[in-house]
Amino acid sequence: MLNRLIRASAHQSGTALCADFDRDTGRLRVFENGALRFEWFPPHSWFMIASAAGFSKWGCHPGEPELEAVLRDVLSRKPWVEGAANRSGAMRA
Repeated sequence: MLNRLIRASAHQSGTALCADFDRDTGRLRVFENGALRFEWFPPHSWFMIASAAGFSKWGCHPGEPELEAVLRDVLSRKPWVEGAANRSGAMRA
C-alpha cells in the first residue's frame, strides 16, 4: 500500500493550517500550527470534503482545490472552536 497524500495549506492571522488526504485510506486530517486539530475517516471525510467543496467533481480522490475549500471552511469556524474552548475553561472555574 502506497501512502499517497494530497496536501493543501493556508495561512490567516498568524495561523498556519494544513490539510492532507490519504488516497489509500480516505483519511482526512487538518493540522493547525503543526498540531493535529481534526481527523476524519470515511464516510465522514467524504462528507466533509463534499460539503466544503460544493459542486466540485472530485469523485473519490480530492485534489488540492477541494482541500483548500476544507481549509477555508475550517478557518470560517475557527472563532466558534476557540469560543467553545473558552466556555469549557469558564465551566471549570
